[in-house]
Amino acid sequence: MPSLTLAAFCILLKLADITANICSYFFHVSGSLPQVPTLFGGYDNGLLYALNPCGFLSKCQQRYGPVYRVSLGSWRLIIVSSGDAISSVFTASSQLLRNDVMHPEMAYVVAGVKANYTHLHGVMIRELYPLVDRCLSPRSLGQTTQGPKSQAFGLVLLSQIKNFIQDHTGPISLIQLTGEPLYNATNLVLLGSAFPADTYRDFQTLNKSIPYRFTRTLLWFWPSYAARMRLLKSLRDYLQRGQVIDCNDRFSSGFMQAFKDNNIQSWEGAQLVLNFLWGVHSNTMNNAFFALSFLRGNPAGLARVRTEIDSAVQRFGSLEALLQADPEELDDPAFKFLTSAIMETMRLTGLHAGVRRATCDFELRVRDGTTIPIKKGEFLFGNVHAAHMDATVFPNPEAFVMDRFAQEPYRRKHLQTDGYLFHALGGGRHICKGRWLAIYEIKALLIILLYMFDFSPAVENSASCIGVVHTEDNIFVRLSLRQVEDRL
Repeated sequence: MPSLTLAAFCILLKLADITANICSYFFHVSGSLPQVPTLFGGYDNGLLYALNPCGFLSKCQQRYGPVYRVSLGSWRLIIVSSGDAISSVFTASSQLLRNDVMHPEMAYVVAGVKANYTHLHGVMIRELYPLVDRCLSPRSLGQTTQGPKSQAFGLVLLSQIKNFIQDHTGPISLIQLTGEPLYNATNLVLLGSAFPADTYRDFQTLNKSIPYRFTRTLLWFWPSYAARMRLLKSLRDYLQRGQVIDCNDRFSSGFMQAFKDNNIQSWEGAQLVLNFLWGVHSNTMNNAFFALSFLRGNPAGLARVRTEIDSAVQRFGSLEALLQADPEELDDPAFKFLTSAIMETMRLTGLHAGVRRATCDFELRVRDGTTIPIKKGEFLFGNVHAAHMDATVFPNPEAFVMDRFAQEPYRRKHLQTDGYLFHALGGGRHICKGRWLAIYEIKALLIILLYMFDFSPAVENSASCIGVVHTEDNIFVRLSLRQVEDRL
């Protein structure tokens, strides 16, 4: 019965799309920004976007150009699709474009925050964001992720991968292999061994529902609602215990102290922690999966990355010694191909930039000399995927070019993509605060998996979203040790 309902709904959406094309042809107003038509108050477009964000926005761009208006669910947006226009949005004054419009929406969508949002948001801005900025900056990341030697992030991740493989016989889900150990290791190092275990599956259930929640097109809410409630109860219990064990207590204790100082109750604190976890894990786990997948599909690129990793292990003396190195040591020219592969993955999977809201009528000036008329209260949405598919900026844009950024001159504490119209990590004053942690996590994961294992496809193989492209948990591989010596 559910499949028949879904099929009927898909037919209805197709009819809506055909009718929208006819309406667009006859009713477009010359001289104004093109408007993507809708028959159901934006909810038809919202579902089409949630089901296939890249395909939907690509079709809109082909039909309406690089700048147009569209309704996605309850959101009324202006979409900008060029790298220059997105850069202009990032650099615009906060007096013209506010960047915090997504905060209440995502707090509600991810963690169910409605009541007392203003107070919670104030705590986030005054205390939690600065704490994250301090602890995850390039200068502090080594201290944050390298606690006692037995608890250094790389070693914790290695232990989690070993445990995962020992618990799974036969074909292994590639997205679970790249996601679950990364999720658990990051939580352990940042939040301590008292942090609730066995929350990965609930987190993934919630994570998959976020695009549909965001566009208000979730057809069956109960599984993700139940998963969210279990997560919040586990996080509430963790905060009530107040134990910070075996981690960098400056980070986790900073959260708990902020909650205490601002009289944040344990349930509200759990909602804030869940929002933080979603921001840390969602895009990082998906990019880790795609980085490994792209490298597996590029044997020449994979061989060059593996040569880097093998040389580094030999230079450090062992894999364990390499994994205890400061994150900055994984960011030097000796890992230029590995770093480039990760940044190229982010280029291919990035979907959109953060939404901004206009505080007044103005014209947004783009670097190429054009202007975009903006009215007070309108929302701007950067189509990062379209900008990253611009062949004038990124030749052969649809291909995974492992060494696309590898030849850039090395500059300490700078990304290889600096100077490019690269927006996967945001930009301007509000660039992603966790970008250095995310890149480090993915590097450590790839170093372990590519050094230790060969991958072969399993019979069970096959291939919706927010932030970056997502995939399903149904791509399976078989693992075999690369060398004779026993690494497990």
